[in-house]
Amino acid sequence: MHVSCRNVVLILLMVLLLLPVVGCKKEPPPPPPPPEPTPEEIKAKIKSAINAIPNALNTGALLTAGQGTQAVGALRQKKAQHSGTENGRKALEMIKTDIPGIIRKARDSERWDVVGPAIELFKVMDPGATRFDTLAERARLMLIRPVVSIKGFVETNGELYAFLEIYDVEKQKSFTYQVREGEEIHGVLRMVRIIGDREKIEMLYIPVNDVWEVLGPKK
Repeated sequence: MHVSCRNVVLILLMVLLLLPVVGCKKEPPPPPPPPEPTPEEIKAKIKSAINAIPNALNTGALLTAGQGTQAVGALRQKKAQHSGTENGRKALEMIKTDIPGIIRKARDSERWDVVGPAIELFKVMDPGATRFDTLAERARLMLIRPVVSIKGFVETNGELYAFLEIYDVEKQKSFTYQVREGEEIHGVLRMVRIIGDREKIEMLYIPVNDVWEVLGPKK
């Protein structure tokens, strides 16, 4: 069969026109980016990272130094992560507003193991703040307050003495003293008075002017 040059040219042109349709399939558009988390959603994630501190306060469990350090580090990381977006900054501001309530609750319940780490959280959010510095120092001192126990009483020359065992938390060592009312011992303590019929004593922790009672041995 004879094919003219004109027909050959037409066939070639048709093939060339069809090539882009067959060989270049158009890619679908990429999916839209996920919506930005709301401030409330970001806040919930930040709270979960520091939950060890409020949880210890709410449950009565002891907050270990490691748990406190971990929570403070986690907040520092979350602050760096979310400071670059408007919703992130809003979430961080909400967290900052909540922390003083945790500090006050821990102070009022004398949870000194929680007070210090909670103040550290606040300082992460406001590094230049001095608002809670005095309370932070009190918490530090209360955590190292010596533990006092009464071993007995003795009366000598008309004066009543208490035999006390003092456990030094920092030195992790016990000391014994024979003490009269009003005497200072161990550098930081004073036995204020004996209460009742040798039932208990009142002690003063001098560095923070803290007074508490120690029960005597059972008769």
